Amino acid sequence: MSEASRVAVGKVILGLFTPSYGQFSFTKLWREPGNRGEVSWMEPLKPLFCTVIEPTENWVNAAALLMHSLRRNGGEHAKSPFVVLVNGVARAPSPLLDDENRRLLILGNDRHPLIPHISKVSSLGLADLLPFTHLILLDHDTIVLRLDDLTTFLTDKVHARRNYKYGLVRFLGKDYAKALVAPGVRPWSRIHYFNSGVVFVPRKHCLSLEKHWRSWAELLIEPYHGRPLAEQMGFAMALASARIPYAFLPGRYNETNWRPPSSDPAIIHYNAHDPINKEVKSKALASYEDLRAFLQHTDNRFWRAHAPTITRLMGPELDALAARMSIALRAS
Repeated sequence: MSEASRVAVGKVILGLFTPSYGQFSFTKLWREPGNRGEVSWMEPLKPLFCTVIEPTENWVNAAALLMHSLRRNGGEHAKSPFVVLVNGVARAPSPLLDDENRRLLILGNDRHPLIPHISKVSSLGLADLLPFTHLILLDHDTIVLRLDDLTTFLTDKVHARRNYKYGLVRFLGKDYAKALVAPGVRPWSRIHYFNSGVVFVPRKHCLSLEKHWRSWAELLIEPYHGRPLAEQMGFAMALASARIPYAFLPGRYNETNWRPPSSDPAIIHYNAHDPINKEVKSKALASYEDLRAFLQHTDNRFWRAHAPTITRLMGPELDALAARMSIALRAS
């Protein structure tokens, strides 16, 4: 978020819980009972889940499905707070609290003018505004299936799934590593590469990671000709340059449909790397009826395997959540 966005979000959050903006510090705000909105929603401190979306119906439907999957399949983390940042909204939308748990906020976010993917780096700035133990940053095209052992990965290290580098030459060109040279940073051959669709960040590392990630991603825009991979490459370089400790998430915490399936996936990720996923995001997610029809008839191994679980998520609760999110955006 830009500084202006941080101020706007702060006003929204403060206005949500007290009629007199500026009366409380954030620490006191979240712990003082009796204010409008039951400020105890984050006490005791929990992980904060976050996704970043575009203000279109398909993206809203995907985000609602993601949040609903957390509520239904998240186990002890099912009631953790969830923030949806909406790119390109001129002002912060009206905050939306989940009726039952009061744990959903929808807020505006600056869209990066060249690579919208970089906009998700702003979510790390929530460490300036909200109390939480870890930021669980999920791409909008993810679905939670089970989080039984999530706490295992909530340590003092950043966690993300390791990616392999062999495909980067095809996407970025044979000389792509030349842009990754910087004083004091070890060579690219000794830096790990990740998929940034599912990232767990301890609160204490959020602001440092935000600064370095944004800096590297923007630095790589020109040499990589505006390709979205600049964001993901920037994440790897940020961890290295900021010397932030990290560990690998197992593949089942970011399972995609071009890798062999695991026996117990925790989070699936249907990003646009695969053509069938592009169809899901551009067509099937236009409505949940369209998604249900796709799941009933697909012969894709990945989607066929997860169709029963995803279908069970669909129903009146999901419809209502998506409708309320859409209303909040239209009011912005």
